[in-house]
Amino acid sequence: MRFNGEEKEININTKHPEFLEWRWVDPDKITELVVEFKLHVYEKIQEEVKKILVN
Repeated sequence: MRFNGEEKEININTKHPEFLEWRWVDPDKITELVVEFKLHVYEKIQEEVKKILVN
């Protein structure tokens, strides 16, 4: 995947922040880096990203 914007456009300093930092990672590593209570969400994201990358 490619982000065509600038890094300054990514703002994780929201009213109710979910993240302390961000970075690009290999899709296979997504579920290794998330907090336990969000694991099911990122497992689904991982499945969907893999579908996109295969096509």
